[in-house]
Amino acid sequence: MRQLVIKRNLYSGMTLVEIMIALVLSLVLIGGIITVFIANKATFRSQEGLAQLQENGRMALSILTNDIRNAGYGGCDFQKAIITNTLNNSNNYVWNFTNFIDGFESTSTSAWEPALDVSIS
Repeated sequence: MRQLVIKRNLYSGMTLVEIMIALVLSLVLIGGIITVFIANKATFRSQEGLAQLQENGRMALSILTNDIRNAGYGGCDFQKAIITNTLNNSNNYVWNFTNFIDGFESTSTSAWEPALDVSIS
């Protein structure tokens, strides 16, 4: 009786071509991941800059709003605290400290409503 001898390949595994294909696929995958990471980092920096700009604007408007609302406010005992200008002519508009805030509207390049005082350049 003859026995059939089947040779087995004891060295079964991956070939060099399979390893190279796996390396190329993993490099493509890692390249995509790095590209997404860099794009997200740039977007984050841009959004962070815009957020800081918005916060600075909000803070500036808050300070200006508070100062504008309190323009001309002298406190509870304001009548005793009127400032008298003794260094300059207090009849001059620029040195008149009793008038705290005035509004002027430009009707053209050189005309204002109400008319500007001559001491204002």
